[in-house]
Amino acid sequence: MAMVSPSDPIVPSPDNETPNQEKLKTLRRIIVGPAADRLHRLEHRLDDFATRTKEVSHILPDAIALSLDQDRRIAGALRATIEDSIRDSVRKDPKVLADAIFPLMGPGIRRAIATAIMGMIQSFNQLLNHSFSIQGLKWRFEALRTHRPYAEIVLFHTLVYQVEQIFLIHCASGLVLHHVSGGTADYQDPDMVSGMLTAIEDFVRDSFGGTSEEGLDTLRIGNQRTIWIEKGPKAYMAAVIRGTPPLELRQRMNETLGSIHIRFQQPLEQYQGDSAAFENADEVLATCLDARFKETTKKTSPLLWVMAAILIGIVAWGAVAAFQYKRRCNHFLAALKHQPGIVVTDVEKKGRHLMVLGLKDPLAEDPTPLPRSFGFSDDQVDFHLQPYVSLEPSFILKRARQILGPPPSVQLAMQSGALVVSGVAGHQWIQRLMTTFSAIPGVFGIHTQKLVDSDIEALGTLDRHLQQLRILFPVRSATMDQGQDGVLTRLMDDLGLLEQLSQRLGRALGIRILGYSDSAGTEAVRLAISQQRAEAVYRYILRKSDLDIDIKRVGLGMYPQVEPVAPTEKVQALSRCVVFELLNHRLLR
Repeated sequence: MAMVSPSDPIVPSPDNETPNQEKLKTLRRIIVGPAADRLHRLEHRLDDFATRTKEVSHILPDAIALSLDQDRRIAGALRATIEDSIRDSVRKDPKVLADAIFPLMGPGIRRAIATAIMGMIQSFNQLLNHSFSIQGLKWRFEALRTHRPYAEIVLFHTLVYQVEQIFLIHCASGLVLHHVSGGTADYQDPDMVSGMLTAIEDFVRDSFGGTSEEGLDTLRIGNQRTIWIEKGPKAYMAAVIRGTPPLELRQRMNETLGSIHIRFQQPLEQYQGDSAAFENADEVLATCLDARFKETTKKTSPLLWVMAAILIGIVAWGAVAAFQYKRRCNHFLAALKHQPGIVVTDVEKKGRHLMVLGLKDPLAEDPTPLPRSFGFSDDQVDFHLQPYVSLEPSFILKRARQILGPPPSVQLAMQSGALVVSGVAGHQWIQRLMTTFSAIPGVFGIHTQKLVDSDIEALGTLDRHLQQLRILFPVRSATMDQGQDGVLTRLMDDLGLLEQLSQRLGRALGIRILGYSDSAGTEAVRLAISQQRAEAVYRYILRKSDLDIDIKRVGLGMYPQVEPVAPTEKVQALSRCVVFELLNHRLLR
């Protein structure tokens, strides 16, 4: 039968419905409506995921607590989830877990540090008590005689007993579960010690019989060490002890072994060779790492006062030496900073060793010998100087002389950042000066007004000398007069010098041979004879040398200084000549 909710709308009855049917529907809504509403709300509650989640969250803590009280199944079910959650948290942000366990780690770390410090202080006290006494001197002599450390001698004479090492060994397999040490003893590999103890115990049991519970109890190694063994159901402890321990130590070992079996019950039962589960056994086993020393009465030894006086003298001497050393360092550094071309940027002092850091111009003097003048040895001062270019005028001039290589006849000076060059130099050096002076650091200009080009000067002198040479010829002849050898020799010397100047100046220099005649004859005759005379001198030059210069020859006819209206015999003789002219006169401007 269909259920009708009171909230359903009332549909008007069809025309064919009777009034009784309409009343029946109304009655049905009144009777069944509330149940239908509850069923509707229940379906909505079951279908709504958020509503069900909220309801479960209210009862989940009580359900987990009830399950833990009844059995441990819930702990096993949640173990994997919790481990994965912790692993993911550490992988994502280790700081969160580190902050959470910090309150637990702090006390454990402080306890371990305190134990180590107390052991160190105890050993130090023993050494200090006997350092400045007659007994201490005897022990030092014994240490020198026996070649053993002084601390070991003091320990031997003052120690009552000390537990050096503790081994936790699995009974069934004989493997070492964990090992702790007092930190002062040298020991072999723990697995080797475990194997040795197991072998000795098997030997004793096989040789003398006995049950599995019976076995070794004590082993003595020489006169100094003893091994105490305390048995347990799953594991046993072996303590390496120096000296004579009290019986209360064995009781403490028994209690410690019992704590191990309670705390590590499951790892001991499930042990398959992996000792990782016993890493936390340190704090339990360390309670047996004990030591006890002989009590000594403290009294002031006269030697202590002597040692105190010596110590005060050493301190005073050290203070004076430190003051003198500091003063020497200051004087040395002041002198170093005044050396041109050296810049000190830092000084590192390590004891009596100095490390000087800074800059040094390559042209500056070597500072290595300087420390000796202040009482330092060669190995007390190290220089770490990086190269740099100093712009001091003296270093600019040094660098200019090094780069330019001026001749002795040239002087260099600096004036307002410009290089002043004076004196006499060759043309090639001057050309190199003009192209390279700008590459000298610190030089921003050049003044050469007082610099003389010796090659240009020599060329001008040579030009004047050539103009004075005159080779004479007889009347109507192209053959040179007798007595011209001196003139020809000077001509060949001048031409050789001209070739040298051509090479030094880098220019193709040469001469022009000018032939002349007197006023006799026609213009054509005078022109022909002057050309022949120039050719004659040209052929003479070619016969005498193979000069690499440009030689031109030309006949110019009558000599221009001859007056045709008033000739004289001397003027006519001088007109029958060959003269010379230097080519490329632009260099002389």
